[in-house]
Amino acid sequence: MTNRQRTVRRVLSVISLKAMEEKAMFANHDDALRQHSTTKRGLALAGFIVSLLLVVVPVSAQNSFNSGSTGADGAFAPATTQSIAVPDSGVFNFTTVNIPANVTITFTRNATNKPLTIRASGDVVITGTINIDGKPGNSNGNGGLGGPGGFNGGATGYGFDQSFSGTAGDGPSGDKVAEVLGDKCVNRIGQTTLAQLINELRECDLLLTNDTGTMHLADLLRVPTVSIFGSTEPQRTGPLGQGHRIFRHHVECSPCFLRECPLDFRCMAAVTSAEVIAGIEQMMAK
Repeated sequence: MTNRQRTVRRVLSVISLKAMEEKAMFANHDDALRQHSTTKRGLALAGFIVSLLLVVVPVSAQNSFNSGSTGADGAFAPATTQSIAVPDSGVFNFTTVNIPANVTITFTRNATNKPLTIRASGDVVITGTINIDGKPGNSNGNGGLGGPGGFNGGATGYGFDQSFSGTAGDGPSGDKVAEVLGDKCVNRIGQTTLAQLINELRECDLLLTNDTGTMHLADLLRVPTVSIFGSTEPQRTGPLGQGHRIFRHHVECSPCFLRECPLDFRCMAAVTSAEVIAGIEQMMAK
C-alpha cells in the first residue's frame, strides 16, 4: 500500500468516526427533546389538576350550610305520634331529622315558654306533621293556651280589648290569633284605609307592634307602643317620642335588615311572649 493510499484511508476513518459521533449526539438530543416535552406535558397536566382542585374546593365550601347544631340530641326519628316538651333552652340540636308520614309530633311549652328551634347537622326529612298550635279556649271560660313561645288568650284573656291591623297578606295568621283571643279581639287586617287606621290608632291605649309604619303613626299620635325588633335596629328606626317600650335581643347576625331570614329567625325567636306580656301589663298599669 502506498503512502497516498494510507493517507486517504486515515481521512475516511476520521470522517466515519465524526459521522458516528454526530449521529450519537443527535440521537441523544432527540431523546432529550422527547424527555423535555414529556416533562412539560406532565407538569402541564399536574398544573391543570391543581387548578381544577382550586376551582372545585371554594365552590363546595360556598354551597355548604351550617345550622349551628352541636348534634348533642342525636338523630330524631320518631316512629309513633307523640308529645315532646321543648327543652329549657328552646333548642334541639339533632344530627338528622326524619318524621315519617302519619306521625305527628306535638311540641309543648316549657316553664319559661321558650319558642321552639330545631337544628340539624345532617339531613332533614319531614313527611309527617309538626304541631305547635297549643290549646284553644272552651265554653267553660278557660282561655286558650299558646304553643311554644305563643300567647295565651281566649275567654279569660286580658281585661282590655285588642284590635289588629295590617295588610291583606297578613290575613290567615291574623284570623288564627283572633280566633284564639275570642270576642275581645277585633281583626282589622286588610280592612282599613290609611285614614281609617289613623282613626283606629287614636282610640288605642297602647299599640303592640313590630318595626312598621304603623308604629311611627302611633308615635306621631302620641299613642304608647310596645315594639318588637328583630332584624332591624331600634337606634335607627325606633319610635322617637316618649312612653315607648322596645323588646330586642341582639344576636350575632343582627341587625341584618333582611326581609327573609336565611337562618332560623333567632333574633325574633329570642323575644319571648312572657316578657312582652309583662311589658304590656306594666305600661297598662300606669
